[in-house]
Amino acid sequence: MKAFAPLDLSFWGQLKRVLRHWLTFSWQAKSMLSEAERETIAQHIEASEKLHTAEIAIAIESRLPWSYLMRRARARERAWSVFGKMQVWDTPQNNGVLIYLLCADKRIEIVADRALADETYRAVVDISLRTQVNNKWSDDEKTRVLVEAVRMGLNLQEAKSIME
Repeated sequence: MKAFAPLDLSFWGQLKRVLRHWLTFSWQAKSMLSEAERETIAQHIEASEKLHTAEIAIAIESRLPWSYLMRRARARERAWSVFGKMQVWDTPQNNGVLIYLLCADKRIEIVADRALADETYRAVVDISLRTQVNNKWSDDEKTRVLVEAVRMGLNLQEAKSIME
């Protein structure tokens, strides 16, 4: 298991985070995407998978479990845990990719298996996500944000050309 440093939050910052997570309910994640929106995302994933051999999964969680909140865990730590629980790592070519969306913290994390975990690839994806997605996220734009993450984060063909 990877080691992740806890968030450095003040007492009030931690209290605000706990309350934000308590007030984000699981039904909100379930009803976040309509059937049509899920189909659109699935089509984007399918189109992306035709361009490369990576296998892609998406996980959406409304909030962190209590144990993660109490130890001030980052969304990235939970994304790695979900990556293992969903067995995204269990691909023949070690090239699974998980796009993890944490609604309460408004965070998107991309976790890639060994074959794709090159620092350069992660840097390309992280820069794209931070500049184009995380800066303009509101509650009404969750679907658009997720579709943008799929478009950018899963365009492995483009990321590969940038790395070379």
